[in-house]
Parts: sequence; structure tokens; C-alpha cells
Amino acid sequence: MTSDAGGGKWKSAVDTVGADGTSTKTEVTYAIDGKDYPVSGDPNIDSNAFTSPDPNTLVIAEKKGGKLVDTLTTKLSADGNAQNATTVSADGKTTTTGTWKRK
Repeated sequence: MTSDAGGGKWKSAVDTVGADGTSTKTEVTYAIDGKDYPVSGDPNIDSNAFTSPDPNTLVIAEKKGGKLVDTLTTKLSADGNAQNATTVSADGKTTTTGTWKRK
């Protein structure tokens, strides 16, 4: 869930349950300004930087120790009924995709 944190910032909290049953809660408060913001709860990343090249696209650079781990790009469809996400690892060798549609 993402909510307005005030002052031009947003707060995102994501609860995830892995295939092995392990659960994590990842949180970050950020602005969409390309600066690094600390992430809590994810052992694989410790900061994110957010940019938005257009009104329907959000790009998140996920980092660990200042080094890029992957880049997540989400795009909202023009009608607002679908969101497509693509994650590409820093080395470009791994790509994952997902689509969410509004009911």
C-alpha cells in the first residue's frame, strides 16, 4: 500500500509471503526525485531511488550498499485498469514481468 506522507513524499509498505512461507514487510518513505531513500525490511536492498519519466510510469532503482541491484519499471495503462511491471537485474541477465488488472 502506498499513501501520501506529506511534504511531497509517499510512504509504501509491502507485505510479501514467499513460496517457502517466509514473510517480510518492506517499507520506504520517498519522493520521486531520483535521490536514494532508505528501505527497511528487505535483506536484498537497503535503498531505492524513484523517478517518473512520464505521468504513467514509475522507475525504481533498488540498491544494496550503494550498488544497483535491479531496476523496477511500472507502467499504468492509459485507462488506469492495468499495471505492468518489469524488473531487470543490474547485470541485465534476469528479467521478471507481471501484470495486474483492476476488476
